[in-house]
Amino acid sequence: MPIVRDLDNGVLIPSKSRKKLILLLDGYTYYQNNFSCNWYCGSKRSKLCPARVKRLQSGEVVRINVDHNHEPPSFYQRDGIFVRL
Repeated sequence: MPIVRDLDNGVLIPSKSRKKLILLLDGYTYYQNNFSCNWYCGSKRSKLCPARVKRLQSGEVVRINVDHNHEPPSFYQRDGIFVRL
């Protein structure tokens, strides 16, 4: 599954299972809700983060609420793969 890059609309990267995509936007990760256009912060459960975005079929990202209650996770990229620290 290729990595899709668009600075305004984030980076789509495959999940570990490669069944879903993770949206990396402004340093934060978002996970898709049941293959819908709604994406929630990766820390929604662990830190009760309210941040969420919508990713339209066109690929455009609409920032609904990008106020996170935590710092962004740390990543590094190696051989085209993003690894969370």
